[in-house]
Amino acid sequence: MTAETPGPETAKRVGSTVSERLRVLSKARSSRFNHLVEMAGLNPQKELRYGDWVNVDFTDADLRGYDFTGANLTGARFDGAYIKGAQFDGATVDFRSLVTAKDFAEFTLDRLRESGENLVGRGTTRVNRRIASHRQTTLQSQATVTGIGFHSGAPITLTLGPAPVDAGYVFVRTGLDGGDRELAATAEAVIATEFATVLGDRHGALVSGVEHVLAALRGMDIDNATIELDGPEVPIMDGSVAPFVAAIDQAGVVSQSAERRYIQVLKPVQVAMGDSVAELRPYPHGFMLEIGIDFDHPLIGPQYHALDLNAKVFRREISRARVFGFMSDTARLWSAGFALGASFANTVVFDEDRVLNPEGLRFADEPARRKLVDAIGDLALIGLPLLGAFRSSRGGHKLNHAVLIALLADRTAWRVVEAGASIRQSTEVSRQSAEAVWDVLRAAGRFAF
Repeated sequence: MTAETPGPETAKRVGSTVSERLRVLSKARSSRFNHLVEMAGLNPQKELRYGDWVNVDFTDADLRGYDFTGANLTGARFDGAYIKGAQFDGATVDFRSLVTAKDFAEFTLDRLRESGENLVGRGTTRVNRRIASHRQTTLQSQATVTGIGFHSGAPITLTLGPAPVDAGYVFVRTGLDGGDRELAATAEAVIATEFATVLGDRHGALVSGVEHVLAALRGMDIDNATIELDGPEVPIMDGSVAPFVAAIDQAGVVSQSAERRYIQVLKPVQVAMGDSVAELRPYPHGFMLEIGIDFDHPLIGPQYHALDLNAKVFRREISRARVFGFMSDTARLWSAGFALGASFANTVVFDEDRVLNPEGLRFADEPARRKLVDAIGDLALIGLPLLGAFRSSRGGHKLNHAVLIALLADRTAWRVVEAGASIRQSTEVSRQSAEAVWDVLRAAGRFAF
């Protein structure tokens, strides 16, 4: 090893010769990464610069004073690491991973690069970025699905169809006395949230279970659509929204003449209901969701799932997650007139210590994934795609709607921005907020903020 500080090309060669060894070692002994660096014969103040440290696990490591200038840290983990005095000038690193370090707010962040964006500051990170230019989208043609209502048990036909620019999502209820009724899917139209999200107007309830189809439309990046149905609720299908995704695929997606508009969250808005908490907060990279649930059941217990929403992730990770319930609640629900259409064909049913469905679970954390689907559908009622982050602990339809109303009620907490516009976003980051997002939600006990 040379004592001279290496330049980019020399350091990259250094990184390529030892980084694989460090990665293997760090997976087994990540809390002593500084000793592993010494074992590899590297000077952490000189010879980590411009290196290739992709996917290295720095969990609980002591990185104080380390110099990662210009390094490639893509996929690296920093959970609980000490990074005060560390240098990340021009490094490529996952910012959301870096903020999980124990003393993130105490070190200087200069010219940190994430996906080509410059981040600067101390404790507070300011992000200059441009929203990707996207046209609004709608369906190219109509597509029809048939099923039964989860609560009514009645047969229902639902047809997805095109809608003009800026129309949003519009429900059309057919077969009613007095003719068809139309209703825009907005937060103000919500009249009930007990077992599903119900929309209505001055004439009464119009349609229940709207979160299912709205999640599919929002998750698949559809801005404008009509949803025509001949019954009182969206059909439950197989308990997931995958059949609606298939209908969208069948109808096709087309771009429209106008740029997409977003609602950008400018400051945190939080709502608590007993042990349940939901929050919308600034997030400059799209729409991120984090869900924590905790059920007193041996097959569920505490679960956590998070994702950055886009059509590919939605289709792959959560569109197939199904509605779930407990056998012990069946008699009570039926006697109250609910869940009359529920069956093993459309609901994951948990008994005291097992899943009663012959095929079992589609995902180990299927309940948490299903709660993500519900949240996407409920939050779609804001009327535009969100630029922000949503997190929920022990939430449901009522809490999802409440935090949406709280955001809309505070005109300083949001604004409408158009695709292609340049935004400046401030994100406060501290050890406490990092612990709230990651350490507490990851804990194997109660979920809380």
